[in-house]
Amino acid sequence: NEYKSYLSVMLILRRVFTLLTTAAFAAPQVLVLDDSNSDQVLTGEWFIKVYAPWCPACQAIASSWTELAAWADGRDVNIAEIDLTKNYALSNQLLVDRIPKLFHVKDGEFRLYQGPRVLSEWKKFIENEDYKQLDAIPWYRKPGSVLMGIFGTLMSFATRVHNLHGTLTSQYNINPMVSMAVLFITPIIITILVILLIIYILHTFLGKPSPAAAIGPQKPRQRTLSENAKKIIEAGMPNAEEKKTN
Repeated sequence: NEYKSYLSVMLILRRVFTLLTTAAFAAPQVLVLDDSNSDQVLTGEWFIKVYAPWCPACQAIASSWTELAAWADGRDVNIAEIDLTKNYALSNQLLVDRIPKLFHVKDGEFRLYQGPRVLSEWKKFIENEDYKQLDAIPWYRKPGSVLMGIFGTLMSFATRVHNLHGTLTSQYNINPMVSMAVLFITPIIITILVILLIIYILHTFLGKPSPAAAIGPQKPRQRTLSENAKKIIEAGMPNAEEKKTN
């Protein structure tokens, strides 16, 4: 019994030691970018992979990308990745039309990497600063700009609507035409309700517009004289007897 207890204690200590050493010497993980933390790529140097979990070509370079992150540990470059299926706004701002797609970012300047998808080539690209030979993405197409921010938001909304349409037709067996009609009419109804709510709030706090400010033809307003004006006019006009004597 004492021997068994001794073995149990040794096994527990061995497991604890294994966990501690694994955590201490584990390879650095690839940084995951999403719509909430993408602003950090505007400073420093980044090498970013845009991928999708179902993509065979993306799966083929996944291990090499992890090795690149381990190699970059201690260097002034961050190795990151963006899941195309989860971060619609960010990936749409990058105008991703195929995957995997690699981008190099230096102090907010985005450049598209089109070299071989090999670990050794990635290392040379970073060490030799080959990104300087590439043209940066124009300012109006740069992620983070006002124009691309609006574009990314609209594309993200369109993608979510498309996914919702697929859910309604596949999981709930709703007729595609009915689903499209609902998705088309619902935003219109919401917009009308928002406009009516704004008008109600304006009328509540600012009051209803006066009739003079109303639109359309107005009736002529009858002018009335004050008592003082009447006395002045009567005093300046001669009466009937004075006219006869004259």
